[in-house]
Amino acid sequence: MRQTAAEITAYFKALNFAPEPTNDTVTFRGTMGKSQSQALYLTFCGFMSLAALAIVLTIMFPLVNEKDFSPWYYMCLASPGAGAYYWANAGKDVTVQVKMMCPLHNQIVGFRV
Repeated sequence: MRQTAAEITAYFKALNFAPEPTNDTVTFRGTMGKSQSQALYLTFCGFMSLAALAIVLTIMFPLVNEKDFSPWYYMCLASPGAGAYYWANAGKDVTVQVKMMCPLHNQIVGFRV
């Protein structure tokens, strides 16, 4: 049981969570950070989705001749908005409570997020 508690504490400390021991529970408080790769991935997915929509709209509602650039593709310029929205709202405070109980009494380790 001591080894399990040490592993749980090491896991949360690796994620920059600060332990706050109380009577029978340990509370880990930390902040889930932003991920630059996730913001770039969301921007890429938004770009591809808007490009696919532009292709469909160009076929269904042509605004110019076939050889000219369709204005529907200007929607793709909005794709960095997905990454910016993620970056502005990604960080959040997280609290995890861990309560260890003795397995000899048929009680299990409890987690509360």
